[in-house]
Amino acid sequence: MEQICDRAAVVADGRVLAIGRLDELLGSGGVRIRLTGLTDAGRAALARRGALSEHEGWYIVNGVESEAVPELVADVVASGARVYAVEPVRQTLEERFLALIEAEQARWQH
Repeated sequence: MEQICDRAAVVADGRVLAIGRLDELLGSGGVRIRLTGLTDAGRAALARRGALSEHEGWYIVNGVESEAVPELVADVVASGARVYAVEPVRQTLEERFLALIEAEQARWQH
């Protein structure tokens, strides 16, 4: 498969807000885990890895690097929980663009 480009830039109002490879621009979003039997110890294991939230039966841990996911799952299983699914979570390019725009606007307002 041929690659069209290897770097991208986010530009707003003629200013470059970010530039790099897509994986660099999008960063690590985190991980979604569907599980049952989550104990307080399991919840603490998830929260140690990043900001923890729950949405529609999924536990979402933001900011987890992909290399840390196997250890996170092992910790949760060791706490007694049963894991049914694990999915990476990343921002879309549009979400990242909007976040960069908001950060830039906030910077100029202060």
